[in-house]
Amino acid sequence: MNGKLAELARRREGLVSQAAAQRAELARSREQLQRPIRVARTLIQTLSAHPALVMALTALLVGGSVDRMARPLVKGWQIARRIRERWFSRKK
Repeated sequence: MNGKLAELARRREGLVSQAAAQRAELARSREQLQRPIRVARTLIQTLSAHPALVMALTALLVGGSVDRMARPLVKGWQIARRIRERWFSRKK
């Protein structure tokens, strides 16, 4: 019986030290990811606050000029905004 308890105590000690090592590794990984997460969060907040910027970037990526693409994009944004407003006003 004492042998089993001693074995369990050794196993528990090993598991506790393994958990501590994993926590330390997780903390290091978290520190390494802090800056990229902060940059991504800032980018997302900026794009959310400036939808016209998103439309201009989309127009440039599609390959058209901003002037030629602006009117349909603005119209699409207005329609999407109206739909979103109506959708969320109904859910309340």
